[in-house]
Amino acid sequence: MNRDILFFEKAERLFFTSDTHFGHRNIIKYCERPFSCIEEMDDALIANWNRAVGKNVKGQKIYLNHYPFLCYGGSYRNTWQLYGHVHTSPANRGLDVPRLKMLMPMQYDVGVDNNNYRPISFEQVKKIIRNQIELSNTGID
Repeated sequence: MNRDILFFEKAERLFFTSDTHFGHRNIIKYCERPFSCIEEMDDALIANWNRAVGKNVKGQKIYLNHYPFLCYGGSYRNTWQLYGHVHTSPANRGLDVPRLKMLMPMQYDVGVDNNNYRPISFEQVKKIIRNQIELSNTGID
């Protein structure tokens, strides 16, 4: 049996996040985060992290990487790819914005900038990916 799948089947709680950038003063400016200083940001990230507690759903294959990939293991076999690095947000104006439109509906940015500066639960990711799949099947962007 694949060790990754075994891990997810036994996990009682499963959350995802990336790009917290604790202690990184310039990330507030770069990503237009709504904090006045790193202490406020770090405290909010920690408080949000501690509130994000819940149970997971078992058996989903997940490919985790810091960067989004257009090709990844199992991308056409009901495997999600969760990533960070690109700091997706409504204010995102970076060089990656045009390329992010090429991602598949089974991919999602679990970075804090895309998720109210907190970890996101397995259940939340599942709902988002199901919605993305439905939208892609209808051709709606």
